[in-house]
Amino acid sequence: MAAASGPAPAPAEAAAVAAPATGVPPGGLPLASGVTSLGGGAALPLPGPLTEKGEHALNSAWTFWFDRKLKRDEWISLKRENPDLKWSDLLENTVTVDTVEAFWRVYLHLKRPAEIADGRNVYMFRAGQLPAWEEYPYGGCWILKFKRHVAGKGAAAGGKAARTDAGRVWQSMLLALVGEACLDTDVVGASLAVRPKEYLVSLWNRDNRDESKRFRIADRLKTVLGLSPSSRIDYKYHVRSLMDRSTYVNAQSFVFVDSAEGAQA
Repeated sequence: MAAASGPAPAPAEAAAVAAPATGVPPGGLPLASGVTSLGGGAALPLPGPLTEKGEHALNSAWTFWFDRKLKRDEWISLKRENPDLKWSDLLENTVTVDTVEAFWRVYLHLKRPAEIADGRNVYMFRAGQLPAWEEYPYGGCWILKFKRHVAGKGAAAGGKAARTDAGRVWQSMLLALVGEACLDTDVVGASLAVRPKEYLVSLWNRDNRDESKRFRIADRLKTVLGLSPSSRIDYKYHVRSLMDRSTYVNAQSFVFVDSAEGAQA
């Protein structure tokens, strides 16, 4: 895969949310394993212990996180109140899994993309790694977009297809991560963003100073997710996200090509 591309800029600075439980306030996100939701409220316990003796250990432990998209004036207001506030301070984690069985226990209690409220972001990252741009100033993320609505005739069918595709890709990406199928420790995690018009599934990597590694990750992603040769995939450098306060706006677009063709998109 290829496209017009410049050097990485220098740094300036399964299914998703746990199913609701009684007592979780409207607008809040329910959490797993005894952690309260945003603004307080009831916790969502998992059935039984998260990890049991004799289970199959993962190569890496993985933590689920979430936050919500803030409007620009909300962020400005928060920064005015606390000038030292970082975006990572707004993240909340739910649970960390370190065995195959624990992952499935959590995954089976997660909402599908179509069930998650607009503006919510869900992440699964290697334990100890925060899903925040400033943590990886040389990094970025590959982004796949799925439209939620199709204008005109067939809108309902198009929306259903988008939900199905986003759910399938999100699930496949989580399974690829816990199974280390992306084959590169430069991959730190994945995110799902739910927006009024689309779902966005992203794979984050740590360092783009080796451009070839970034594209190897994308090619592996194509195989793991079973993407068609004509699939469009976007990339956004975190340093640019720090400037425009968005993971997705102004991302660079690429298309996959057959390596035998040697063509660029």
